Amino acid sequence: MIRINLLPYREKAKKENVRRQVSILGGVLVLFVLILLAVHLYFTMSVSRLEAEVKAADAKLVALNKKVGDVEGLKREKKELEQKLGVIKTLEETGSSTSVCWTGWVGLSRKGTCGWKKSRSPRTVGSFASRGWPGTASRWRVS
Repeated sequence: MIRINLLPYREKAKKENVRRQVSILGGVLVLFVLILLAVHLYFTMSVSRLEAEVKAADAKLVALNKKVGDVEGLKREKKELEQKLGVIKTLEETGSSTSVCWTGWVGLSRKGTCGWKKSRSPRTVGSFASRGWPGTASRWRVS
């Protein structure tokens, strides 16, 4: 028996063309999804790396801020000491006839120095001095 092709040649080619286009479209979609997944993973890893860098930088910043605080404190102390040294130098240069003694009393003497001198046998001054309280002139005598 003779076989007769009931489907025309063009319809068969059309079906193959549609099938090829669908398979190409499916392949492109799969490729597109894979590319999106790769881009997503890349950016996720970049964000994680940057967050870790920020966390490390914050920790370093805290340590440096502590050091800056210490340096600022030292600068304040240095400034105070320089002011005190300046006052001492000024007093030494001017040879002021009045000076503040150890307990805060002002004394004058004939030579222009503080009227209190260290003594081995102290003459006590005030009730606290006789008891040897700190900050008193228990070991000082009037010149």
